[in-house]
Amino acid sequence: MWASLAQIHGIPGIPDWAEWFLRQLEKHKAVVPMLGLGCNPVLVKGNKEQFLSWLSDGLWSSIIRFPPETGPIHWPSLDLRQTLLPTEN
Repeated sequence: MWASLAQIHGIPGIPDWAEWFLRQLEKHKAVVPMLGLGCNPVLVKGNKEQFLSWLSDGLWSSIIRFPPETGPIHWPSLDLRQTLLPTEN
């Protein structure tokens, strides 16, 4: 979800921030579960300004950090099976 939001909204982000950002979405009640067949889709409510504000707060408080080196960010690749199969609880 984090990779999609970062790409759709053009938000600077790294994979290491994913868990933190998911907690922010949950804290702000920005994730709405939807019905799906064989998957667990969600609707994410929010806009770029909100997401950038959360990231700014996380960076200022040092909860999340920029990587020490500059350069391109390499996101882990996921195959279609990993993306569409429901998570096991």
